[in-house]
Amino acid sequence: MILTVTPNPSIDKAILVPGYRLGGIHRPERVVAVAGGKGLNVSRTIKRLGGEVRACVLLAGHNGRWIEEQLAGEEIPASIAWAEGETRSCYSVIDPLNRQLTEVYETGPTIDLETWRKFESVFEASLVGANWVALSGSQPPGAPLDGYACLHQLAHSQGVPVLVDTHGDPLRRVLNLNPWLVKLNAAEAGEVFGEEIDCLAKAVAALQKLRQAGASSAVITLGVEGAVAVDAAGVWVASPPPVEALAPVGSGDAFFGGLILGIAQGMALPDALRLGTAAGAANTQTLGTGLVGKSLVFDLVERVQVKTYD
Repeated sequence: MILTVTPNPSIDKAILVPGYRLGGIHRPERVVAVAGGKGLNVSRTIKRLGGEVRACVLLAGHNGRWIEEQLAGEEIPASIAWAEGETRSCYSVIDPLNRQLTEVYETGPTIDLETWRKFESVFEASLVGANWVALSGSQPPGAPLDGYACLHQLAHSQGVPVLVDTHGDPLRRVLNLNPWLVKLNAAEAGEVFGEEIDCLAKAVAALQKLRQAGASSAVITLGVEGAVAVDAAGVWVASPPPVEALAPVGSGDAFFGGLILGIAQGMALPDALRLGTAAGAANTQTLGTGLVGKSLVFDLVERVQVKTYD
């Protein structure tokens, strides 16, 4: 069982508006709302690909109740801690005519240390039966900077390996604890090392630095260019097949979900990288993060190229 962790969830709304223009009045062609935040997007991807997953999530207010109902409807078991305030909403306006994406992300509710400790307790109880833990996304305002590091330590004490997709100070603190895998996008990796990751060679160098900093294995996603991964056995580059992308929002989360599922199923990193790349590519063809079709993903798996980096 894969335990996903989402301390800063949201209601994610993808809004399809052909010909969107700033200052105009628009009537969307379609609106899709999902229980979002990185970890819940990862959960949805794993569930739709046939994996066993449980979500550990911090919710608040009416939006939190809506997310709770959505998870139940999707048959994603959830361990929930409740906070004061209101869970945030995030909006992605997609203009397919001009191939433009406009994103507006609310800030999550500010929590206090007592609320975070309550979330830690829910997480610790959720470790029973877990084989893998995925820490995903940002921490809510008010959470301690070592919040993810503390969760990592709790998982480690139970012998559960941890995979991490976060950035900034929470990432730096987790790196010191030798996580099993760290996944970043190119912009996040550039933030860590203070330089733009604008080519494959720089991505590979950043991966090696992540290993030196403490990660047993690491992955950097490169958008339409695919992804590159490293572990003790080598370095691999994955290239997705060409697809007609509708909405790229959350494709990194879908990638992470596929990657984690592959690892949980015992795949070597190159094969898990292939599954993650296919899941990310499939996500670009749907409106709403993680709403990937299993048959499409496994069709794309056969078309993903994975090569050794020399």
